Amino acid sequence: MKPPIQPGPQPDPTPYRFQLLRLRPVPASDEFYNLAVVLLSADGRVLDARFSPDLSRLRCHPAVEMPFVEALREEFEERLLAGEGFADYYLELRSQLSGSLDVSDERALEAIDPVVEIERLVAAYIAPRGLAEGDAADSPGAPGSRLFVRKRLEQALADQRLFLNGHGVQRGVRRAYGPGRLAQTFDFGYLPADSSGERLLHALGARDEANEATRLCFVFEKLRAGLGGLTIVAHDGLADETRDLLESSAIEPVLVSHAGALAERVRRDLGL
Repeated sequence: MKPPIQPGPQPDPTPYRFQLLRLRPVPASDEFYNLAVVLLSADGRVLDARFSPDLSRLRCHPAVEMPFVEALREEFEERLLAGEGFADYYLELRSQLSGSLDVSDERALEAIDPVVEIERLVAAYIAPRGLAEGDAADSPGAPGSRLFVRKRLEQALADQRLFLNGHGVQRGVRRAYGPGRLAQTFDFGYLPADSSGERLLHALGARDEANEATRLCFVFEKLRAGLGGLTIVAHDGLADETRDLLESSAIEPVLVSHAGALAERVRRDLGL
């Protein structure tokens, strides 16, 4: 009998810190709700963040201004999903806190994988009990917003069962470009069965669409040599000028109303 294979040495954990963005419905009270968790490097750089996937518990509190909380979540997630610039947004948000919003003191932790750790923090501090992985948040986002488009795209991919077993479509694909620490996190990515190169999918909302499209064109130009392509799924009111801009950079624009057909094509690309 062969001896059992011994696991190799594990990498040493890395020190991190985290903060909680909190809502106090009555500022003078000690009662608060955790709205978001932000993961920081040991030197204070913002690495990742998550907003609460469910706001139903807040709706039961008579002092909570739900339109404010929902608007905050939409802006928070749109800035986070845009990738570049979220750290500046969070630092500005933190510097302007007043009234019912505050942040916890930074807390230290050690982890081997920051992606696993942010999910653990979500489960520990902001995810409601009983919410299964993959359950949709209670609000789909305002029509035309980037959050709305991304969720519609995610649902279309999920309907084709493309997230199973980690061998299909991946969420949150981060790719570095240019000098220094520049990077862009794309919403989804996958490797086609014909090995034609990784394809990325990314949502585009109506807010500041021209500038966002210009930035994505710039990023894709830096990355395109190593990719099989980039598809931008946009709100249904996409301007012709923005569409032309994307196509001039070899980026495929698809309206969100066609997300189902796109998901079917991805399924064929994966050979499923």
